[in-house]
Amino acid sequence: MAGPNRFMSYLLRSSLFHRVVSRGMLLVTYIGPRSGRSISFPTSYVERDGVVIVPVGWADQKRWWRNFRRGYDAELRIRGRNHKMHGKVMTDSDPGFEEALEILRKGRKDPRPDPDTLVRFTPL
Repeated sequence: MAGPNRFMSYLLRSSLFHRVVSRGMLLVTYIGPRSGRSISFPTSYVERDGVVIVPVGWADQKRWWRNFRRGYDAELRIRGRNHKMHGKVMTDSDPGFEEALEILRKGRKDPRPDPDTLVRFTPL
């Protein structure tokens, strides 16, 4: 894990400092399906009614989201609490993608471009 991700992961795990960053960032942790190793990384998110939408910007340059193509369980650390959830990749051809994208747009405060890949996490 690169330096900035390591530092952000530390903040998100911290019971004291997580408040500084946890409003728009969460920590995803899951067991790699092939390696069997625990994988953790920070990412941005938007939450609505217990559903968590994680945008995958520059998806062609990232690999983690591919583990969620058919659906996969993970633990999300959101605002200092752990939640067991099931993630599923959504692309612009999937039903419900536009609805999830709209949730993301409303929850964001910045003008980043819309991603073409999202991971939708629902509670287990």
